[in-house]
Amino acid sequence: MRLASPEEPTMLLLNPVARRGPAEFASLRSKLALRLNLVGAAMPASAADLAREVEGALGQGVRRFVVAGGDGTLSRVAAHLQGTGAALGVLPWGTGNTFAHGVGLPGRLPELLDVLCRGCVHRYDVGIAESHGERRAFLNSLTLGVSQRLATLLTPGIKRRFGWLAWPFAIERALRTTPQVQVRLRYDDGRNDAFATLQLIVANGRALAGPLRATPSASGQDGRLEVFSLGAASPLACLRSAAQTALGRHIHDPRAHYRACTRVEVTSEPPVALDLDGDVWGRTPVTCRVLPAALHVLVPGAQQEQRTGVATPVRMRERLR
Repeated sequence: MRLASPEEPTMLLLNPVARRGPAEFASLRSKLALRLNLVGAAMPASAADLAREVEGALGQGVRRFVVAGGDGTLSRVAAHLQGTGAALGVLPWGTGNTFAHGVGLPGRLPELLDVLCRGCVHRYDVGIAESHGERRAFLNSLTLGVSQRLATLLTPGIKRRFGWLAWPFAIERALRTTPQVQVRLRYDDGRNDAFATLQLIVANGRALAGPLRATPSASGQDGRLEVFSLGAASPLACLRSAAQTALGRHIHDPRAHYRACTRVEVTSEPPVALDLDGDVWGRTPVTCRVLPAALHVLVPGAQQEQRTGVATPVRMRERLR
């Protein structure tokens, strides 16, 4: 852990399709420039543009990247920052903001700006998914089944227009229209597992969706992935399993097929598309592994935690003991 310095060269990256997007770009840039050594700001229009901005800024010595957007944007930036020592600062301007919940960020902009300027830099794990020769990083989870269908239904335009109000209708339709999938898993210890499900989750971080935790002990700093399923052949079974997950009981439910690992190979019949931190990406088969402590992230320090009532993940785990 280290303390952030306002003098570090900083780059602002804003997702132009985020709910709080271009209209607030100029204002946000001005606020950051007053408190940080802001050397650049951009609204990349595509994933390729985002990659060029990040790589170019790294080459010019930028050591802090403030990213205003959702989980998909954060994971794309993390793919370039992992292993570099440059810090990721998060402005949660997406719909779910799962990663922000997982690392204990405050919800109001003044407190968030304090974290970006004077927060602590902690190291977090990065999940890596490889499918058909392509590779993507993920911070929260890789899933298949209902969540992938949900990601397809919740287009950026719908999320921007309706926010969380779009979710109940999309969830009902996703449950109704997602087919059962037969999955086979091969773990790093050589064990195999096979079962039918509507939803498979490979979780890297502490949170699954918004504040919903993967497991009671889940952490983005433990060097492991957590693999489990929700439901079997029916939407009702999937909802029951989701309720068990919300209560943290699924790790003891044999129907969840829960296992912690550092690497897992996933195949399915039929092959299906994947949801990676809210983005539809790739198809099975896919191999997932974890890079421990590969990403530096700005989180609240002790004084900020006391002032805002927000706890960092490490302190949360201490309080739960």
